[in-house]
Amino acid sequence: MRHRKSKRRRYLTRWYLWVPAVVILFIVYNALLFILPVDFHGEQKQVVIPRGASFYQVVQILDAAGVLRSPTRFSLMARLLRVTGRVQAGEYEVSTSMLPQVILEKLVTGDVVRYRVVVPEGYTIKQIAARLAELGIIEEEAFLTAAFAVDTAARFGIKGKGVEGYLFPDTYLFSKGVAPAEIIQTMVARFQQVYGPAFARRAAELNMTDRQIVILASIIEKETGAPAERPLISAVFHNRLKRGMPLCSDPTVIYGVKDFDG
Repeated sequence: MRHRKSKRRRYLTRWYLWVPAVVILFIVYNALLFILPVDFHGEQKQVVIPRGASFYQVVQILDAAGVLRSPTRFSLMARLLRVTGRVQAGEYEVSTSMLPQVILEKLVTGDVVRYRVVVPEGYTIKQIAARLAELGIIEEEAFLTAAFAVDTAARFGIKGKGVEGYLFPDTYLFSKGVAPAEIIQTMVARFQQVYGPAFARRAAELNMTDRQIVILASIIEKETGAPAERPLISAVFHNRLKRGMPLCSDPTVIYGVKDFDG
């Protein structure tokens, strides 16, 4: 009888030891699945999150790219952190060695891939749109529609129609799928930062509007590719304007010619 009780006691003791151990192992195993990457080789992947995508679609995209060890646990982690509605659209660079929480952080903070876009001096809106489309940043027609929309100029504090002449030539970093308005805002803000005060002063001196100054500056820029010649051309044009004479400038005619390439 005592032997049976002793045996039963040993059995219960082992059971009490094993059950917690199994539970702890189960918890550790699941915790590791939450935080471990797919592998440690670091294969780079490019994923594009469309605008308006649901979090379920986001998880599907990541899973199809092979960067999630467990889509279900990834979704659960996002829900626990309450960030399922904060994923930002765009193109992301992720890898199979990236921790799930790092991937999620990139999506939530909008750490998208950005491409270098060089806009040379003298580029028209159509040329800028073509360059952006060539780099896959945005659709050409979408940019043109936004740039020539009736309310676009007013939205950026520009008097008149359109933003031609206000898109500052510079080197920019844009991500694929960025909204046309965001690109325009960035370029107009750069223009206003560099030329805003100077153009306003010059307009007041010449009794002209800011837009007239921008148009005149654009014509002078198009008249010659040599910066050293521009002061002379500027003086000639200003004298003609004072006398009420036409500018007789080729760029004013060429601008209205569709797809001019000569």
